[in-house]
Amino acid sequence: MSCPGRLGIVLLAVVLVLGQSPVVRVPVRLVVVPTLVLSRAGRVITGLEADKFEVFDNGRAQKFSLESGLEAASAVIAIQANEAMRDYLPFVVKTGSVVEDLLLGADGKAAVLSYADDVEVVRGFGPARMKDAFAKLSAAGRDAHMLDAAERGIEMLETEPAGRARVLLLIGQPYDQRSARTFASVAAHAGRANVQIYALVLPLAGKKFVADTFHFPDMSSQKGGVAAGVELTSLIPTLLHGAKSMERGDPFSQLVARTGGMQIHFRKQAQLEDALIVMGTELRSTYSLTYTPNSTEPGYHSIRVVVKVPGAIAYSRTGYEF
Repeated sequence: MSCPGRLGIVLLAVVLVLGQSPVVRVPVRLVVVPTLVLSRAGRVITGLEADKFEVFDNGRAQKFSLESGLEAASAVIAIQANEAMRDYLPFVVKTGSVVEDLLLGADGKAAVLSYADDVEVVRGFGPARMKDAFAKLSAAGRDAHMLDAAERGIEMLETEPAGRARVLLLIGQPYDQRSARTFASVAAHAGRANVQIYALVLPLAGKKFVADTFHFPDMSSQKGGVAAGVELTSLIPTLLHGAKSMERGDPFSQLVARTGGMQIHFRKQAQLEDALIVMGTELRSTYSLTYTPNSTEPGYHSIRVVVKVPGAIAYSRTGYEF
């Protein structure tokens, strides 16, 4: 038998709870903006203090913190391993013994994925040697689930400490075939997770390779480029890119443009090693600008970094999805 008095107390408690104002929890968003600063002469500028920078999010000035040089990097290397890569994989495999030193340095750590008809974790963030992981690669399958591999790599990087730089390196041909993920979803996820995407690009099978060049995203509409192996001085012309670079070109170019990474074209092992050196130099020469946006409006947020040094050029990611 129920007790009317006890039932009344219960009903009163329910009414009081329902009458309370709901607690609205707004997620705190930390945005990390790795920024490379070059002089007019093309030399890397280091040692700048925070007062030399301005950061704008959707045109609004932001209060930010600055670290000179990124913390140690965590990288996921996603390698295309289908039949179209059969002639190129030997070049990639031979770099396994040097990729950690050239790209990440002593404090870096890396995991390896391969992608074809599926995505496979070849090596996680563990003690196994990179050389051994690369040696496991073999060409099989016809598809190229590049976007699925990128999504898996971003998920792995999200488990790494927030203080580390998060880098996704794509090695393969500049296309996706039959991924379940879309470019928009992968690009948005990379922005939320503060992941920079880099690409080492091989020629498409059956097509003549135009030039052994590396370039930032805006170079996709220009002829030539900068020869792999040269110093960062030649990067100056490529830094002046616009938002339109995100709307054209292949998925590699678009992901690199959206996240502020770099892409390098190659066809020989020596050029691949040069490319890794250039990427490693760029990673270890950046400033880390971190802020919490003062606007929580949904949608795409553009990022603009201004460096107050005469003749200097700043290169950083262009934005993210909120």
